[in-house]
Amino acid sequence: WSCTVLQKIGDTTLAKVGEGFRKLKHLMMLRCDAISDVGLADIARGCLQLEACGVFRCSQVTPAGVAALAGGSSRLQRIIVEKCKVPEEATGKCRMINDPILISYY
Repeated sequence: WSCTVLQKIGDTTLAKVGEGFRKLKHLMMLRCDAISDVGLADIARGCLQLEACGVFRCSQVTPAGVAALAGGSSRLQRIIVEKCKVPEEATGKCRMINDPILISYY
């Protein structure tokens, strides 16, 4: 399963995705200002087959949310973070949680 989430989606929706799409492998979120670390933690807890996740221009996402994603699925290979509240130096800390996840920061 793959999913692309655009704009008007928030943490409540991500909680439902985590509950209902346990076989989700790819998730891309673009300009979702209502998504926060809470929603990413729900995805990490529920989508245990997640292999790749992109978080693009989601202004409420912080290093804690990226760390939650990195600590979720053991199958996760890549997290892409673009223009969120995640400083580049934070991605190294996340990488140590679940090696060998490639975390790209733009």
